[in-house]
Amino acid sequence: MRKVIVSLVLVMLFISLISCAYTTIAYQTNPEFSKQQYNTVLVAALFPDMEDSQTLEYKVKSELERLGLQCFTFHDIFFRGRSYSDEDIWFEIVELHIDAILTFSIRGMGEEYSWVSPITITKTDGKIKSTAITNTFGGFYQTIPYGDFVVELVDVLAGECVLIGTAHSTTGELGTWSGALRSLGSKTVYVLRKCDLLSENENK
Repeated sequence: MRKVIVSLVLVMLFISLISCAYTTIAYQTNPEFSKQQYNTVLVAALFPDMEDSQTLEYKVKSELERLGLQCFTFHDIFFRGRSYSDEDIWFEIVELHIDAILTFSIRGMGEEYSWVSPITITKTDGKIKSTAITNTFGGFYQTIPYGDFVVELVDVLAGECVLIGTAHSTTGELGTWSGALRSLGSKTVYVLRKCDLLSENENK
């Protein structure tokens, strides 16, 4: 039984080392808005798959609310089965005092291939006459889904783009697509904070 537990622990350790989803973002800010900060944000990820949209939107919402900002998702306000005029959309934005809109759009999706190098771990059972237990993991090619996205932050009052970026998100060797989307959300909020575009108040 102890050998089984040890093997399971080693497998979980191996998975944790290779499974993390991650995101990289290249971005540029509009110098005319370098002093501007935003407090109430609408986040919209209008992807073909509604579950993907909601996963990303709600991840960004939770991150922004943790910083003390107000955040609304597109799915909080609008029903995707209905067509809205520009006047309808503008009315909702004004009514909720939204001062910035954060949008995500898909540039492309695909798969990468990564070689998972074998890892051999040897452990003894701790007895005087110890028995060595050797486990080998890896040694195969793994298909890794990825997505490329465009990220934009728009100032509502000015109608101008404040930040634009291109993001590359991947699941990692054994991660999930929803994990990659959550990684995109976290990385985007990190970039917005780095650019000092958020009016943070974590004590709210």
